[in-house]
Amino acid sequence: MAAHTFAKRRFPGRDAIFLIFLATMMVPPQVTLIPNYLVLKHIPFFGGNDALGNGGHGWLDSYWGLILPGAVSAFGIFLLRQYMMSIPDELLDAARIDGAGEFRVFWRVSCRCARPRSPPPRSSPSRTRGRTSSGR
Repeated sequence: MAAHTFAKRRFPGRDAIFLIFLATMMVPPQVTLIPNYLVLKHIPFFGGNDALGNGGHGWLDSYWGLILPGAVSAFGIFLLRQYMMSIPDELLDAARIDGAGEFRVFWRVSCRCARPRSPPPRSSPSRTRGRTSSGR
């Protein structure tokens, strides 16, 4: 959704915010290790934590703590933004004229255009039926 916002929405300071966002890729991961640990430890209502995030271990011993911090990366958002800039604005405008709101335009048009275009090639079963590895 951030990639769609940076690519298709117009707001003041968009390019400056995107440059700051890209600058986060220059920060070494060793610098963010301890802050990420503290954030994962104090997730509210998980791992015995209360509403303020105190008292338990949060997401430290779970798959959520492994998956979610790496699920959104600045590089992935940059790549998706570059692709979403190639989606024609007329396509999004047509969805808006048909009555779609901004989230529906994102979900029904932008996300579907961002899917891979062609499936990987596979061999057809009719060509390989009855043949052995020696070709006879």
